[in-house]
Amino acid sequence: MNKKTVISGTSILLIVLALGRIFISSEKDKIKEEDKKLFDGIRTRIKESKVKSTASIDSLLKLQGRIFIYSNDRSVQAGWVPNNLGSYSGGSVRNVMTDALDAEKFVKKKDSLGFLLLLNCGEKNVFIINEGILFDKEKGSKALWFMGFDKENRLPKDSAKVKSNPELYKDAFVSTWGIGFHQIKDLSPAKLSNLPMVVSSTYLKEVKGYKFYMAGYEKDNNKPGIDSLAFVKSVDMVNTLFKKEGVDIKQFKISSFKR
Repeated sequence: MNKKTVISGTSILLIVLALGRIFISSEKDKIKEEDKKLFDGIRTRIKESKVKSTASIDSLLKLQGRIFIYSNDRSVQAGWVPNNLGSYSGGSVRNVMTDALDAEKFVKKKDSLGFLLLLNCGEKNVFIINEGILFDKEKGSKALWFMGFDKENRLPKDSAKVKSNPELYKDAFVSTWGIGFHQIKDLSPAKLSNLPMVVSSTYLKEVKGYKFYMAGYEKDNNKPGIDSLAFVKSVDMVNTLFKKEGVDIKQFKISSFKR
């Protein structure tokens, strides 16, 4: 006599629940896999866009003119960088996306964003020289840019001020300024002798390790600057001013950089 197998309601419920969990787990795995494929696709498209934008930026940088530097910092380096690009070290989609979007934004709006002129003074001391007070801005579209830097941090500091504002006084002194002009013949030692220049002249005489920088360039964002001959003329004006102030110019030299 055949015996009938009787399955209780509880057993049926457990089987249904188990099958349900297997199905849900399988669906979750499918969703995760689809999400991964989606994000991988996004990352790929973004990276491809970034590569294209980077190539465009490289092309734009090649159009930037040569940079001329006159300084007693004989190891200084100079170069152009886009005005809106940050540093992104993470590997997340958001970071890659932001980096790519910034690059695309610059390529599309480079005329309004422009380029920054960086000076690399060594020991992680990198400064933007073409930002700061611009004297005689209305005198013309061209500019010479200047920077004074207490590279060895030897300028005397008021102990009371350091104690009350340590964050403000912990870094070495840096000052940037510029002067606008139309033609180099419009400039003279007297016109270059503004307050920051006089201060730098004093520090060059009195503070060991103090560095001075003057920058000019052939072209910036398709706007004409000055050629090497005009820059040499501006160096002569600065030297005339320095000699009058008693500054030793033996350590100064002219350097030229492309990009």
